[in-house]
Amino acid sequence: MSEKSQLIDKLIGNKNTREAYIRSKVCTSVASQLRAIRRRQELTQEDLAELSEMKQSRISAMERPGTRWNIETLVRLVAALRLGLVVKVVPFSGMLNWENAFNQDTFDPATIDDDADFVGSKSEPHATDISVRVASWNVNTNVSATTTNVKLDNITGSEITGAPPMRVAEAGKMSQNQAAAGA
Repeated sequence: MSEKSQLIDKLIGNKNTREAYIRSKVCTSVASQLRAIRRRQELTQEDLAELSEMKQSRISAMERPGTRWNIETLVRLVAALRLGLVVKVVPFSGMLNWENAFNQDTFDPATIDDDADFVGSKSEPHATDISVRVASWNVNTNVSATTTNVKLDNITGSEITGAPPMRVAEAGKMSQNQAAAGA
């Protein structure tokens, strides 16, 4: 029996083995991510300790694989790095696939300031953005979409959940103007 098969049998058969294995993988991957991010942001451990209001020794410990920490400490540290945090439950294969794909040298999540998807959401959507959203909503009326415009027939804002009437009207005017212009 191969070493991999023996490990799989142990993980399947023993809860304590699974706990130790998961703990080891989480501690190792978090430590690697924290170190990669800190270095990418050109921060020293002292800099990050000041930003997160922790001691430098705590930063050093969290960057070492195998160190135990609690979620609140991790949240404080990630917030200081101006990033978000996702904790999710996955199958064992998902955990291993993520670990195998992770590369410290290329790991570079965008901070909140540089996250175009997040920062862009605070501005009002453009009419073209609205037309795409309207086309993707599941409404029970005449909505048709092409790659260049959206045709809205007899739709009011109250018929589309979450869409203010003004925005729907603007999207309709935009698609009419595009159609008239041959867009």
